[in-house]
Amino acid sequence: MQKFSDDTAIVACIGDGQEDDYRNLVDDFVQWCNVNHMQLNIPKTKEMVVDFRRTKPTMLPVSIEGVSTFRYLGVHLDNKLDWSANTEALYRKGQSRLYFLRRLRSFNVCSNLLWMFYQSVIASVLSYAIVCWGGSIKKRDAGRLERLGVPQGSVLGPLLFLIYMRPLELQRDSDSMAPHTLLLLLALVTGTSCSHFAGGQMSYYPKGRDIYGNYQVDLHFKESFLGSCSLNNPWICSTGDCGVVASTQIGAVSSGSEACQHEGIVQVNVTTNKPFEMSYGSCCWVNNVRTGSGPWNLVSHVDLGIRSDTRAPNRSPLTTILPIISLAKNCPATIKLLSHDMDGDRVRCRFGNNGDCGVCASHTQFHLDEETCELHYRGNAATGTHVFEIVVEDFPRKDIWLSYSDGSKTVKHPLPSTPSSSVTPISKVPLHFVIKVKPSLASCTAGLLLPLLVTPSPQYGDILNATVGKPLEIHIAAQAQQSNITDIVATGPLGISHTFNIGSGKMITKWMPKDRDVGDHFPVCFSAESRSG
Repeated sequence: MQKFSDDTAIVACIGDGQEDDYRNLVDDFVQWCNVNHMQLNIPKTKEMVVDFRRTKPTMLPVSIEGVSTFRYLGVHLDNKLDWSANTEALYRKGQSRLYFLRRLRSFNVCSNLLWMFYQSVIASVLSYAIVCWGGSIKKRDAGRLERLGVPQGSVLGPLLFLIYMRPLELQRDSDSMAPHTLLLLLALVTGTSCSHFAGGQMSYYPKGRDIYGNYQVDLHFKESFLGSCSLNNPWICSTGDCGVVASTQIGAVSSGSEACQHEGIVQVNVTTNKPFEMSYGSCCWVNNVRTGSGPWNLVSHVDLGIRSDTRAPNRSPLTTILPIISLAKNCPATIKLLSHDMDGDRVRCRFGNNGDCGVCASHTQFHLDEETCELHYRGNAATGTHVFEIVVEDFPRKDIWLSYSDGSKTVKHPLPSTPSSSVTPISKVPLHFVIKVKPSLASCTAGLLLPLLVTPSPQYGDILNATVGKPLEIHIAAQAQQSNITDIVATGPLGISHTFNIGSGKMITKWMPKDRDVGDHFPVCFSAESRSG
C-alpha cells in the first residue's frame, strides 16, 4: 500500500538576509520524511521567493528549481502577488464554460435552469479562493472578470465589488429637494388579468460618471407572469461591453390579485459609452390563440453616446403597460401605448421581428399605428389570449452626432417617411404584453357595463411633479352604472404602493422618489375592472 501527502507547503519569512532558520526548517522536513518512510518528489517540488524590494539580493534555491509562478491548490501564485496569472487562468476557464451556457440558452432552456447552471459550473470557478486574491487584484484584471460575470446573470459583478470595495460617488442635484417629473400613462381599457410569461419591458437612465471615470446607467426592467415572479435579474449581455453590475433592486409594482409584475433596477458601471445590447429570453409564453405557446425574447439596445443637440448622453424612450389587458370581443377599442422620449426624439412603435421577438405572432384584428403608438382593436378577434411583442425606438428629429469615449462618432438621421433599412434608431426597448379577448357584452358604452375612469383620476399623458423625500399620492376612481367595480389595477416604478377601496371603486397609489431619481421621468399605468368585463 502506498500513501501520498500532496500539496505540502513550507512558508518562512527571511529578514536581513538570515536564511539559516529557513534552510534548517527545510532540512528538518527532509529528515522527517525519511524517518516516516516518505519519499519527496524532487522534480515536482519548487521554490518561489516573494520579495518586493527594488534591489533584490541573490538567493540560491535549496537544491530545487526556483520559479516565479506556481499553481497551488488550484490558485496560480506569482512572486509579485499581483494575481495576473490567476486572473488569466480564471478568465480562460470562464470563457470555455460560457460556451455551454450560450448553447443551453439557444435551446430555450428556462431561466431558472440557466441560473442554476451558471452558479454551479461558472460562478463556482470564477469565485474560487476569492478571499485570497479578491482584495489585491488589479483594477484591469477585475474588469476582465466583471465583464465575464455580468452578462450571465450579474452574479460575479456584485461579488467582486464587495471584495475590493471601489466606493461609488453618486451624482446628485445641487438641491436634494429639487423636483423631478413623473409621467403618467392612463390606459383606457376595460380590465386586466395577469407560471407562464405574460410580458416585459425595459428602459434606461444615464447617471453620469463615477470617481473612477466609469459611465453609470440604471436599467429599469419589468417582467410579468401568471403565478409567481422571479427575484433574479434575468438579463444577459448580448453584444458590446455591458459593464459590471454595482447593485440590483427588485420588487412588486403592480396591484391586482391575478397579475404578478415585478420591476428591477440594475445599476451598471461601464468603462465606455459605446452601444451595447441586453437580452432576456426563455420559454414559455402564456398559452395563446395564435401560437399556443412558445419562447419569448426581449432585446434592449443601449446607446450612451453624447448627443450633439443636448450635449448629454442619449436616453431611451419610456414605456410601460399592464401585463394583461382585457377587451370585450365585440367592443372596438384603442390602446394608447406609452411612447415618451425625454430627449424630444420621434418615437416609433413596431412589431418585433427576427431577433427581437419570440413567437413573432401576427394579429389580423389589431392594427398598430407606428407613428402614434396606438394599438387599434377592430373587434371580433378570437376569444382567448393574444401575445404582443412590440419594439419602441427613438429617432432624432434632425441629423445629430453621437460622440464616444474612444474618440469615435456616428451620425443618426431622422426617420424617413418611407421606411429604410439604412436609417437605424438611436436605441430600442421592448414592450411585450398580453391582451385577453373576453366574450361579447350587451353594451360597449364606457360607464355602463364597462368601467369609466372619473375624477379625480389623472388624464392620459398628464405629468405630475414629485419631490425627493415626499410621498406623491395619485387618486383614481371608476364607475359602471350597470355593474360593480371589482378592482383597479395599476403599475408604476419600484417602491409604489396601492390601496383599493372595494365598495367605493377608488384607489390611492403612493410613491416617494429618492435622490437618484432626480431629473428622471417614471411611467404609471392603471385601469379599472368591473364584474361585467
